[in-house]
Amino acid sequence: MKILIACNALLLRDLFAHHLVTEHECDVDCADTLDQALDKLDGEKVYDLVMLNIAVEGMLGLTGLKQLVARPNASRVVLVTERATEPLVTHAREAGAAGVVPQTLGGSEIVSTVLEIADGGTYYPPAEHIQPETADAPVQDLTFSPREMQVLEQLSAGRSNKEIARVLGIRVSTVKLHVGALYRKLGASNRTQAAIRARNIGVL
Repeated sequence: MKILIACNALLLRDLFAHHLVTEHECDVDCADTLDQALDKLDGEKVYDLVMLNIAVEGMLGLTGLKQLVARPNASRVVLVTERATEPLVTHAREAGAAGVVPQTLGGSEIVSTVLEIADGGTYYPPAEHIQPETADAPVQDLTFSPREMQVLEQLSAGRSNKEIARVLGIRVSTVKLHVGALYRKLGASNRTQAAIRARNIGVL
């Protein structure tokens, strides 16, 4: 079984790879970033499964997931996340993920679940592994442009619109447009709420 692990948390990635190689004799490749994973999928090797860590560099919300799902050399894609919330699970399923695996399952159980998904199964976490979403309104869209992600990161750092404009080299009016779009996508009414919701669904 051929598996690609896209994860920049080296300890976690090496743990998964070790279990898959030594205990299940899988052929495992690793990628530190989304771009590296896409490069591998653009090669000749066809993977039975791609394990995608939601925190890997270049994800841009669930845009990265959609890119991997669209690659013909990725037979199935499973999203591994530290926090599994209902909005995240729903949008990941809609984006084409064959499963959402929360890290609260534990290492060995994650590996066994991933292998079942690679064999054609699906997995979406039961209620006890779904963490509450602190926001009142549901998240409408988990796809963010690169600029929206830049603005979101600056916003989450507590910077004002003027400061964000200066850091990113854009107009304040442009920042306001991006902030408004982020509020709509995150179902937020203020900056603090937007930052909290982004963290709760694993975007930040």
